Amino acid sequence: MIGILGGNGAVGQQVVRLLHKWNVGEMRVGIRSKNIQTSELKKPSVYYKIVDISDAQSLSSFVDGCEILINCAGPSIHTSVPALKAALRGKIHYIDAGGEQCISMLADRISEQYNLIFSAGALPGVSGVLPRWLAQRFFRPASLKFYCGILDRFTLSGAEDFLEGICYRGGNASSFSKFLEKSEMVLPFFPRPVTVVAYHDGETSGVQNALGLENAEFYIARDGKYVNRALLQMSSSSRMESVRSLCEAADLDLAGLTPYILYLLQMDGISHDNKINSYTMLLKGAGVSAMTGHMVAAITMSVLRRDIENKIGMAAEICNPDSIINGLNDPHTGNYLQVLDCTIDDLMQISGGVL
Repeated sequence: MIGILGGNGAVGQQVVRLLHKWNVGEMRVGIRSKNIQTSELKKPSVYYKIVDISDAQSLSSFVDGCEILINCAGPSIHTSVPALKAALRGKIHYIDAGGEQCISMLADRISEQYNLIFSAGALPGVSGVLPRWLAQRFFRPASLKFYCGILDRFTLSGAEDFLEGICYRGGNASSFSKFLEKSEMVLPFFPRPVTVVAYHDGETSGVQNALGLENAEFYIARDGKYVNRALLQMSSSSRMESVRSLCEAADLDLAGLTPYILYLLQMDGISHDNKINSYTMLLKGAGVSAMTGHMVAAITMSVLRRDIENKIGMAAEICNPDSIINGLNDPHTGNYLQVLDCTIDDLMQISGGVL
């Protein structure tokens, strides 16, 4: 039995759909109340159970009999700790789309029977797997340029987690001001010019160190002007005002357009035939929630297949990249993956930016 918290949200629904498609067996889907509509997800092997994430007894009852607990409920800053504690009490595998803040709680813990996996989302998550997978084409990778482009709605939970990451965590105002330093760019595969913002976090450091890169640049490419404006005004707003403002701005940016998430990365280095080479990789999906759900489902399959055993940490650092890419590379779910033997600049010259 696989337990899924937040199973009626956009991420949770994607997880349920994919795991059912991949025939994982029985799933117990946590919902907040019996009034929540579940008709889209009614399957013979899918059962619904009311659960209160803030109540330890309710969580323990939900976890009882499960082999894996998946947390798709948000915001992660409020749900991850109680969900993790329930998994620890039950001594079962735990997979969280977010929850990076929980890793420090487990610094001295050695797991002998189960996995505790965090940041199994779109960013961080997929964003850390792609460079590791592409690096396998090199004998010695040297440099990376990475863009993650997003045009999508924010849920209230998603907006709160996003702002927690760039503004509030640790009260680091300087990281927020750096996040506002931006430039306009035209990039291949993007339908419009985007606002490019450099970012750096635990996952980007992990990628650079794990691959031994001499140089690594990471950027978020924002499609639209309203989210940028909302971010500029947040220093004078309360936390919840900022969350609502971000959601409204994302809706305005998306109006009349199709949501997407697009990863574009170029890696340079010495290939296995001892030549200097460059590869550009593209992964495009139907949106942040869909990609996050796909990543969570792919990690779950890795745990079930025992590709990951007795590990604690961020998903991108402990997973098998081949296994995850095989799970993500599914055009039937709206994903498109391609690797090209050229640079991003080469593509710009060929296409003028839009392919």
